[in-house]
Amino acid sequence: MHTITLPKAVCFDLDNTLYSYQPCNKAGMAAVYLKLYKNFSLEESKSSILFSEARKQIKQKLGDTAASHSRLLYFQRMLELMGLNAQVSLVLDLEQTFWRAYLQQAELFAGVKDFIYALRARNIAIAIVSDMTAQIQLRKLMHLDIDGLIDQIITSEETGHDKPHPSMFTLALEKLGTEPAETWMIGDDFERDVQGAIACGMVGVFKGEHAAPAAPKYPDFRVLPSFEYGVKLVEGAGG
Repeated sequence: MHTITLPKAVCFDLDNTLYSYQPCNKAGMAAVYLKLYKNFSLEESKSSILFSEARKQIKQKLGDTAASHSRLLYFQRMLELMGLNAQVSLVLDLEQTFWRAYLQQAELFAGVKDFIYALRARNIAIAIVSDMTAQIQLRKLMHLDIDGLIDQIITSEETGHDKPHPSMFTLALEKLGTEPAETWMIGDDFERDVQGAIACGMVGVFKGEHAAPAAPKYPDFRVLPSFEYGVKLVEGAGG
């Protein structure tokens, strides 16, 4: 990616691409486990086992869809596994507890805003292409204070399929009004983000120091080691 022609649009994955997912998820689950301990004297180790089983069952039932990521469904099933009947207020409380603690930990990676500013200065459109339900992804964008920098948003709730399903990328192209070859897709998941985009004719860009091992079955892809590097790349590139 040393000498490039800039795209007309750049699509970003959100979770673990623009910010670090694990610390946020850890904080959210810690808050939930604490509430369960206070309500039921349930030790964290037991809560963790129940949650993992609930999550597995929901994902097996729903497959690669936005709803398969729903913490509301995870916590509802978790309480059912505890032998409890419908606990409407508690399920809602656990979900809000999770996301409140999650968002408190969410911070953009260094250079994200500068990279987006550099792209926008070149009249390059920006889209978010993300698995998950729309509402929480919109909340994340607002919390991260980049909602005003995004031109289009595509979630798997809108398409009915998670990445790497083609509908995620074709809808992004439709909304952006760009051709695949002039559109980048930047993400941290090699198969879902990079390979999925390349399969639709887009330019796949892996966000990270190292990508998955190159193999004959993998088409060419690009690597963005950091967003600071991306700023220099854009500022020094041809049109």
